[in-house]
Amino acid sequence: MDCIYDWVRVRIPNMSPEDVITKILRLKVDMFINKSTNILNYNTVYELDNIRVLYDSPKLTNKGVSIEMSGQGCRLYEEFIKFRDQWWFAFFRDCAHAGAVFNRIDMAINDYYRFIDIPEFIEKVENDECITKFRTWHVTGEGDFNGKKEGSSIYFGAGQSNLQVVFYEKDYEQAKKQRIPREQVEIKNRYELRFKHEYAQDLMGKLLATADALQLVKNILSTYISFRDKQLGQEKKYWPLNPDWSVLLDDVEELKLEMKPKEDSYERTVDNMFYQYGGAMRMVLRTDDIRGTDTFIKRVRESEMSEKYYHMMKVYLAKTEDFIA
Repeated sequence: MDCIYDWVRVRIPNMSPEDVITKILRLKVDMFINKSTNILNYNTVYELDNIRVLYDSPKLTNKGVSIEMSGQGCRLYEEFIKFRDQWWFAFFRDCAHAGAVFNRIDMAINDYYRFIDIPEFIEKVENDECITKFRTWHVTGEGDFNGKKEGSSIYFGAGQSNLQVVFYEKDYEQAKKQRIPREQVEIKNRYELRFKHEYAQDLMGKLLATADALQLVKNILSTYISFRDKQLGQEKKYWPLNPDWSVLLDDVEELKLEMKPKEDSYERTVDNMFYQYGGAMRMVLRTDDIRGTDTFIKRVRESEMSEKYYHMMKVYLAKTEDFIA
């Protein structure tokens, strides 16, 4: 098995698109095509195949610059970072140092052995032999009139949720696409985990702390889904773990993702304030220094603070234990 990144979307709040390309992606600007777009509500994009750097020109908002790489874009970017003798960790670290917000990260385990038979595991879900934190699941696929299922996929969770897990038969997909026998396709199954919003942000914190993507993904997978073998006369929670599922995950620990208080609050407000009015505030402060006046600090102290800002300050100053009921 190996673990790959299959979609990356990250927003850099306070850098120019050119600096994002040269200092975060570490690529040359002149290798990108610059054109109009409407992707993610931006109006301009630097594009290198499936690597996109999106921004507004002229700056219409303070939403910053977004990097988006599809699966093919991730594979292309890997070529660049391998050439520099680096790996994804360096890119994510640079993003984090720039105060990035991770909006979407898709990670996938490539199974070259077929540790589990996906159609059989779909039957286990249908037979209630699955314990999961997800509320919904659905299946897609094909079959014949003899009852044989092929090209099966199972989706845990909704597409718009913060985490969705998808299992599918990669060899069937590629064999059909390339018109070759399934036996010739190296990757047999793929297990994708699609993280969005707060879960993507929390995932990145854990990833930067451990630097072991495969083990991290297996830990999360085992926390959210568990396949069991039915035992008559026993409660479902005591049914033994399916041996194929156990071998696939192989020595994992529970690892929940967290819905942390949104950064929306203090840091983002301060960033927005300085982004929009930083120059004007510095002008007043500099004038005070030259003239020996206190206009700036006096006006700030006289300003009213709404309940929203009191709450924001309270959340920012609180310790972790203050959030626990």
